[in-house]
Amino acid sequence: MSLLTTISSIVVACGTMPIASRPNWDREPDIGVHIAGIGKCVGGCEISRYDVILAVDGALADGPSDVYGPLSDGKSHSVRIWDYRSLEEKLVKIRIRHNHLPSFGFVAVGALKSVLEPGRGRLLGSAVAHSRFYGATGDWIMPDSQFGQTYMIFDFTSFTSDEWLDRAAVAILRNAPPVPVFLLQITSDPKHVSGGERLSELNTLPNVVFASTSSGTGYRHLQGYDMSPPSPNLSVVDCHGVIRWHSNYAVSFTSEFDIVISDAIEAARGLELERQQGGCWSTKVPSTSQ
Repeated sequence: MSLLTTISSIVVACGTMPIASRPNWDREPDIGVHIAGIGKCVGGCEISRYDVILAVDGALADGPSDVYGPLSDGKSHSVRIWDYRSLEEKLVKIRIRHNHLPSFGFVAVGALKSVLEPGRGRLLGSAVAHSRFYGATGDWIMPDSQFGQTYMIFDFTSFTSDEWLDRAAVAILRNAPPVPVFLLQITSDPKHVSGGERLSELNTLPNVVFASTSSGTGYRHLQGYDMSPPSPNLSVVDCHGVIRWHSNYAVSFTSEFDIVISDAIEAARGLELERQQGGCWSTKVPSTSQ
């Protein structure tokens, strides 16, 4: 009996709807570690984004620590995976340098499958791709600058409705997010838009950052949101750079807007608690690393 069959036989499927943009999402095993990003291996990778790691050196992988831990020594390891393309199990050998591990974005499959609407947008289970955000207090290379932190990205990149900015401001003020919130593309003076007084209030909150993908006169495309639905859309990102909650435009920005914001912030609280309780892998290089 295969490892995948063994795992599946003892787990009851969650029954949540598959995410359209995730290849074979509905066929993923119920236990394992989902690969959210694209990373580099020494000598080439035999694992890919959307594969699921089932075991490392024969030990079952149930959460990120089961993968980050052993792979962080920089040595070669035997890894059993579920290949999202062939839908089959494979045993492969991989070696990953310690500093390349963050780009893979490991997350428990069960953590993604347990997310309910309105947080099951098409970016759920994706790693935040490299982008540069600019703000009045500095700039950030995402996700590197925030690796190890929980945060939210509220994207207004292609949407400039003053009404939605106003509603977003009200909802965020009401819910007091416990983690940094990057409000993208709110680049004009808040006093010059409808509801500007509320945006000005937001600007005083320590966790809220007005950010842009523009620097001076040059416009930098916000990579990683290429495949996102039309903005506004909202992501909650965990300490490994994985989007663990994502709104869909059609679902979220309706009459239930305030409920959606509240749900996202509750998700952020849960991920922040997880981080505070030691649920995040450290990027500090161990003495045995090669």
